[in-house]
Amino acid sequence: MEVSESDEEHLNHMGMDCWVTAPRPPACMKVWVMMHMPMKSIYSDLENSVTSVSGLLDSIINTCKGYKDVFVPTKRDQQTAEQYTAFTVWLLGRLFYLMSSSVLSSKMDLCTTAQVSVLRLLERYRCSVFIGVINEYLNCLEDIAHVQNVDVKMEAPFVLKRFVPRSDDVLEEQLDLSQFQVVISNSMGMCVRFQTAVLQVLSSVLSSVMEYDRSVYNKLWVVLCDTLAVAPLTVKVHVFDLAASILRKAGFTMDVKIQNIFCQQLKSALSATNDVFTSEEFPEEERVGVAHTLKGLIDVITDLNGTEAVDLDEMLFAAMKFVVVKWKASIPTGGFYV
Repeated sequence: MEVSESDEEHLNHMGMDCWVTAPRPPACMKVWVMMHMPMKSIYSDLENSVTSVSGLLDSIINTCKGYKDVFVPTKRDQQTAEQYTAFTVWLLGRLFYLMSSSVLSSKMDLCTTAQVSVLRLLERYRCSVFIGVINEYLNCLEDIAHVQNVDVKMEAPFVLKRFVPRSDDVLEEQLDLSQFQVVISNSMGMCVRFQTAVLQVLSSVLSSVMEYDRSVYNKLWVVLCDTLAVAPLTVKVHVFDLAASILRKAGFTMDVKIQNIFCQQLKSALSATNDVFTSEEFPEEERVGVAHTLKGLIDVITDLNGTEAVDLDEMLFAAMKFVVVKWKASIPTGGFYV
């Protein structure tokens, strides 16, 4: 087969003629373009994109079910792998940033499903990329906790800049992979939506994080501690649920220092939000839901305490349960017990 100079570059190196194959886009580029165009269109008018967002998210979910080659390279060369990584990171970032719009909050569950669908493919076929992306979700939680910390003085608006793919000249000839960025320091509502979305995603891929990378797993606990310290009660509930899910996993172990820090933060978080929780303005139905979630966490800590998995300081454990008892008093009969 003849090779055209448009496809390859002719070099003369040290007196030897040779042909070097020019970088090419991956075979699935057309599919990427088909995903890229509506995503860019949605971001041009987020506030009026509810219908188009639903269609795009459904399309991504279905693609993950039947066409894994869109996210998993069939060729094993480094260039192709990097191109796939760049597009996947960009797409996950764009899915994540959809929650910057309060209008799209009704699509959070569908958006989470789309992200998890992509992540499950990465988990199965591209483990290192999977762990890298999970780490980026944790970085988002760290950034948001920093903004929510009232002890930190913001000298300038804080811009969330995550899920930025590595540049690729070949891809950028057809795709603009610049990532969306948003100021979060002036919108606590946006922070809560982002935190909720990330915690939902992490809950869905929890087992894999525990299995594949211990450092990321330990970082997860540290981030949960930070989130408990500064986030509003609506977010703390998701932390309760995620922490209980982790503790229930067979073979669970946690560094003793981290587990005591977590439970200290849990006790402090319960104390700090007790007034909010017991307020008559806090709907009874929500109080019961929060209480059941908290009960699940306390039950599993109680069951594991004194084992190899959990070994809390006795005074800390007693203090934590005392705070929970205070919460109990505000719950309708049958809603909560310790």
